[in-house]
Amino acid sequence: MMRRSIVRALLASSVLVGGCSSDAANPVETFTVSGTYENQEVNVQDLQRPKESAAAGVGCEGFRSSPIKEGGPITVIDGEGKTLAGGSFSGGRWVTGRQGCVFSWTIPNVPAGSKSYQVMAGQRAKAGPFTETEIRNPLSLTWKPA
Repeated sequence: MMRRSIVRALLASSVLVGGCSSDAANPVETFTVSGTYENQEVNVQDLQRPKESAAAGVGCEGFRSSPIKEGGPITVIDGEGKTLAGGSFSGGRWVTGRQGCVFSWTIPNVPAGSKSYQVMAGQRAKAGPFTETEIRNPLSLTWKPA
């Protein structure tokens, strides 16, 4: 009987100790990365009325082969290539002064404290490196396939 009480006490204390060492005691600071990515695989000049389309913010799309398209994945990676957080592109729009289709994106919950950051669209389009100060500000990126 005494042995069971000791076992129960040990189990209870290990649960309490385990709970105290969780990440909740040391939360990681995170921030949101956002911006636009211009896909120059498509070009406003290919339209019949490019100036009017850009001024009106007419919707546009990337090609199927493009990593930059509505719903396409976009991630933040660290200097070693480890994925830190991810998001996806919103629908594209023609924008006055820009040649390609411009897609907005937001990536929440990016952990602070990395030495460098890069933004990766799909597996082909990579931008950076950026410092934490740089990546905390909205980014305006351009992708033009080779």
